[in-house]
Amino acid sequence: GAIDIKMFDSMHAIRDFRKKKFNIFLSSIFFSYRRFEDVVEAATILKKNGRDNFKIQINGITSRDYNYYLSIKNLITRRGLDDCIFITPGLSEKQLLDAYLNADIFIFPNHNQTWGLAVFEAMLAGCVTIVSKTSGASEILTNEENAFLVEPKSPDQIAQILIRLFENPPLLKKVSENA
Repeated sequence: GAIDIKMFDSMHAIRDFRKKKFNIFLSSIFFSYRRFEDVVEAATILKKNGRDNFKIQINGITSRDYNYYLSIKNLITRRGLDDCIFITPGLSEKQLLDAYLNADIFIFPNHNQTWGLAVFEAMLAGCVTIVSKTSGASEILTNEENAFLVEPKSPDQIAQILIRLFENPPLLKKVSENA
């Protein structure tokens, strides 16, 4: 599908990233190559480092690969992250728009994903994006200028970038505006 640019017309406000708690958003269909587990593991690293200044919302259609959905849900529980990672199974268009607007950071950890329109929807909404280098979207992005590009299957790298972003609101603002 194509991006409905008009849906984002009202979203050109400059964001203020000086905050105590960051909202992180992911949106995709639950398939194993979406690599949601990388973000769960990154959150585990953050918690082990004493970071609790984030909330993660994963939006996704669960029916296509229900076993993968259950594996992510179970991983969240096993890692003790039920207090900071929440799954919403399939948001309406209005709810999706609200989720983009409420998010500070959008993560697209997908591996070998052909494109990734959600990345550009998030950027239009002002989110700072962290994108796997094996997604098609990464081909037209510039690392640390309009997005952050990470190696696939790299929870450590995602966690490192998140810590850097949490500590540097001017960097978040710059990348958001460039996007």
